[in-house]
Amino acid sequence: MRRRVFLTAALGATASAGALSLSGCASMRQRIARTLTPQPPTVLHASLSTPPKATAIPTSFGSEAVWPLRIKENQNHPWPTNAMIETAHGSFLIAYDVNSDDDDTAALSGDRPIIVDLNGPKTYTLVPDDSEHGYRIEPMTVPQVGGVPSGSRVVPSPGTVVTEQFTCAGTCDDEFAYLITGREDVVDQRPKNRGRVSLLKIRLADRRIVASAVLGENLALKARESTYRAGSSITLTSDGADLLVTVSVPHRALRLSTKDLSVQFDLASTTSQNFCAVEGGEAVALLSDDEKVQTAIVTLADGVAHPIENMSALLVHQGYLYAVDSRTKVPPYPELCINLTTGERTELADLPVDGEDKHANLTASNGYVIRRTDYIQVRKNGSATALLTRKSTEKEFYKSAAIYGSILYLALNGGRLRLINLDTGKVVLESPTGGQHEMATVTPYGFCNEAGFYPATAWQT
Repeated sequence: MRRRVFLTAALGATASAGALSLSGCASMRQRIARTLTPQPPTVLHASLSTPPKATAIPTSFGSEAVWPLRIKENQNHPWPTNAMIETAHGSFLIAYDVNSDDDDTAALSGDRPIIVDLNGPKTYTLVPDDSEHGYRIEPMTVPQVGGVPSGSRVVPSPGTVVTEQFTCAGTCDDEFAYLITGREDVVDQRPKNRGRVSLLKIRLADRRIVASAVLGENLALKARESTYRAGSSITLTSDGADLLVTVSVPHRALRLSTKDLSVQFDLASTTSQNFCAVEGGEAVALLSDDEKVQTAIVTLADGVAHPIENMSALLVHQGYLYAVDSRTKVPPYPELCINLTTGERTELADLPVDGEDKHANLTASNGYVIRRTDYIQVRKNGSATALLTRKSTEKEFYKSAAIYGSILYLALNGGRLRLINLDTGKVVLESPTGGQHEMATVTPYGFCNEAGFYPATAWQT
């Protein structure tokens, strides 16, 4: 009797263990199924604060980016994956998704332009189509996480037409974004050499393309621009009425009306000389027949040619040409500032002496000119003397700079950001925010470098 009880209990225990085992297998299968089923991602990003007024000057920033987004389940991996910011204006920015791996569509390849409304934020992209303007704008969706990895992009079947996208320059005003972009159809890796480069006017409020202009067609874009980044510049005139445009493929220099993108000036209608773009986007330099000497500067806003001799143009900003004496073969290289209206020449004073033979890199913003070598130097446009000079050291290397209002925003090595009041020379803020990338621009809503937009948290009173 006792033995029967023991056997019954043993059999019961065995059955129970089997049930638990089967139950565990079912639970494991369910967990695997859940793991392999794509799940909605947890998206992380900083919030965007509204500045106290439209022209407020930010003086402090958050340490987390508003954009690009971050996917928590993928170890905070950024999305879009390979985005590079071109510029920002107010709460909108223009970026490019470089060789995107978020889209598994076989019919599209290359880089794609992106417009971001930082309120949200909401991300949109340009998609080539056969409509009036050649493109449509679609919202971009954060991909789901988990599931079976696809391994790689979809490979187009033989004979499939693949549209290669090319990114160029872009800019914004308060209402519209202006984008230069290119496209070319390719079949079995063979371009058809019928590429097209277009300028699009996009209303930011509803992301609608309201006008377009074809800058060139029947182009061999794929053969000429293998990186999908076509050299170009686009700059608004001071009154906002026109766009000053240069493109490398096709090789053109233009002024177009912002109203309807009609051509107001085409350099090709005035000269057959070859030219090169000049930093600042406001002018081009005409070249000699052997393309070794610059013979004149043409300002695109008025189409006027300004003859030059023995100079290499560095920058044109608000009517002033900055150039270096091309006859000097050893440093220091004399640098000049020329008033293009009066012709008055001023040699730049107090130029720092670098430890090595270095040519200066000049950029301009809001009536200031930034000169970079081993030093950062800032001067008011047209001034011979500098407002501020700072030397990079091993501990403090100045990577890039931007100006908004009268504040200089300096990006230092180690992801640091330093704000300096140009009126007083005093440091306004030292911040760990800044990232490791080149500074792009500053708006009342925050600042951005090439890789992220950081929200403003305080403003100048």
